[in-house]
Amino acid sequence: MSVFEMRLKHDRDGRIVEKTEIVAGRTNVWKYAYDKAGRLFEAHLDNRLICQCYYDRDGRRQRDYFPATVVASYRDYRYNLDNRLMSAGNNGFTHDENGFRSIWSNGGTYHLYEYAPDYRLLKMEVENQNRVYTFRHDEQGRRAVKYFNGQLVEAYQWLDFIRLGAFHDGRMGYEFGYGDGERLPSAMRREDGAVFTLHYDQVGSLRVVADTDGDVIKEILYDPFGGIIEDTNPGFRVPIGFAGGLHDRDLGFVRFGWRDYDTFTGRWTAPDPIGDRGGDPDWYGYCLDDPVNMADPKGLAAGDWWDIVSNYKRANEIADEEVAKRGVGNHNNEGDAMRHAEWSKRMAEELGGGTSWLFGVGHEIDGLINSDQPWGEAMMDLHNNAEGRAAAREKRPVDRSKLQKAPKKGFQVNPYSSKRYWSR
Repeated sequence: MSVFEMRLKHDRDGRIVEKTEIVAGRTNVWKYAYDKAGRLFEAHLDNRLICQCYYDRDGRRQRDYFPATVVASYRDYRYNLDNRLMSAGNNGFTHDENGFRSIWSNGGTYHLYEYAPDYRLLKMEVENQNRVYTFRHDEQGRRAVKYFNGQLVEAYQWLDFIRLGAFHDGRMGYEFGYGDGERLPSAMRREDGAVFTLHYDQVGSLRVVADTDGDVIKEILYDPFGGIIEDTNPGFRVPIGFAGGLHDRDLGFVRFGWRDYDTFTGRWTAPDPIGDRGGDPDWYGYCLDDPVNMADPKGLAAGDWWDIVSNYKRANEIADEEVAKRGVGNHNNEGDAMRHAEWSKRMAEELGGGTSWLFGVGHEIDGLINSDQPWGEAMMDLHNNAEGRAAAREKRPVDRSKLQKAPKKGFQVNPYSSKRYWSR
């Protein structure tokens, strides 16, 4: 008998409408219903209502009911004009100038968040309760260490931008083992030599941890948006959680590559960088509100950038003209830097700064995802694009002294690459 088995039934549109899970011989049956737009409306577990969600005409959650994981009453949601969540039930939310969550208030308790402009969470403090969590990151922006009131409580080592290689829970270390091409580890070895197998559902949520004899050590049951219904062994800490992300139980956040996802509201804590041009008018919404069939392990699903760039044809012509001037062979040097700055300047002058910015970002993300472009090169190109737009805005030539002519030194991982940069 397998430790964990799963069977799925789909509707005519390919969406999952029923899921049967068998854990050590015990069976659970999930049933799902969707609205006309394909967003999750209801989920039942063994005929018990687990969640119910209603949406407004902009696709944002308007009302919800999560009796097993939040509260046994309906919550109404309010937003401001730029899609930032203002309240959910009796919970209030505030955001900083970049659109990152800065305050969560509930019943006189205030959770204060501090984010860096590049989406890294730096600090969370519960005001007047002597509870402060701080985070340190490595050179690639990945979370490296977590502190509670100044004491180290967790440490992380990464294989790439989304795959965790090792973890320390403040008491003991763990290493993760991956099969070829796997996003999620299939095994975990503790520093005392104990080995565990890891088992996931259809979106990558960690459901079962078992020992080598096949005995279940830990089972985690989630609602569809990641709230924890039950954890049979909370003292046995495994950082991989909902949809395979880095689950921080203290904050209720799950880290997916670039962004933090809040299981309490089913929303990102930071906006989509291209707003509603990304195809979803809810800039903070998770997976088009269909967490049963979709996951976003990178926290920055790009989609098809070129469909949303106005004047794409002309922008591409400008880029080709600048390539022709300096030659394709110019790479990671001053000619390459000038090419990016000049085409951004010309696009901004002719097509507007917004189109210039969007084309440049789309070009780099396309390279990161589809061509395995090195991360440092993409960051260099974006820096030079910004100088070009500044030159257009200030009606001046490109300032060569402000250009970055080579990637920053040091090994930098492309977080969107499917290549393996390690060996085991």
